[in-house]
Amino acid sequence: MARTDPIADFMDGVASRGHEPSLAKATGTVRFEVVDGRRTERWVLTVTRGELAVSRGNAHADVTLRAPRALFEQIFRGKANATA
Repeated sequence: MARTDPIADFMDGVASRGHEPSLAKATGTVRFEVVDGRRTERWVLTVTRGELAVSRGNAHADVTLRAPRALFEQIFRGKANATA
């Protein structure tokens, strides 16, 4: 059985939304730096007046969230509180 990647699944879900009405007045970028040992995987979420886009890479962002892969996986699965 193939293991799913909760981080990729979450980002794919966000990207598939296209437009989020609750963010209609928001514009900004968030870079997620997912640390897995010596490897860092980067995802960039861009919000432009509610339009959502997700890309990979080390693009400039308004804010960067960096955490171990295990923590991001727990957050995206709803098993950890990102604000705690």
